[in-house]
Order: sequence, then structure tokens, then C-alpha cells
Amino acid sequence: MHDTSVLIAEDDPLVLDILVRICKEMFADIVVRDSGSEAMRALELRSFDLLITDLRMPGESGLTLLAESRRRAPTRPTLLISGYADEDVVGEARRLGAEVLHKPFGANVLRQAIRTLCPDLPG
Repeated sequence: MHDTSVLIAEDDPLVLDILVRICKEMFADIVVRDSGSEAMRALELRSFDLLITDLRMPGESGLTLLAESRRRAPTRPTLLISGYADEDVVGEARRLGAEVLHKPFGANVLRQAIRTLCPDLPG
């Protein structure tokens, strides 16, 4: 299997379920954290090929996590997902180099967003 990893930071079990199901198709290693603080610790311990983060969750926000990810790995692809993102938040996320996906979204939209961010994934 391909040797790729993704860190998913999401506190909503329903959203997390679709994220994990789709990521299992594309990534060998999936690390899940349900708070921004726990995801921040995961970033401190190792590197990931993709970061998928919710905007609003316990602990650090998705924007804070995105900024820290950029500091550690400036070219790491990042997907910020949110049901609440206003134009300022979307603009800031894009300024930091993330793609933004608005909830609700379906499996095909998620797959396409990941493939756009990580075009070298197998399959």
C-alpha cells in the first residue's frame, strides 16, 4: 500500500465518519484527533502528507492549527472544513494556503478536494 499519512482534526462523529471512510481509500496511515489541542500535539510529534481540520472544535481552532502546520511544513496540503466559515475566515484560511470545504459535503466532493490537494496519490 502507498505510504502516505493524513491527520484529521474533527469533533463531529458524523463528519469524522465520512472523512475516515474516504481517507482509507487513499492513505495508508490515518491519525484522528477530536480537538485542536490534540491535533497540535500530533503535529509536534510527526509529519503528515495532508492535514484535514475542522474550523471550530474544542481547544485550538482550525485556523490556529493551520497556522502551526504552515510554520512546521510550509507546503503541507491542508483542507479546512466548516459549516460556519464567514468570508473573513475563508479569506484567512486561503491566505494561509488551505482549501476550504463547506459542510455539508458529500463523499465525491471530499474525494475531489483531496485529489486536488494531493494529486500524486495512487488510484
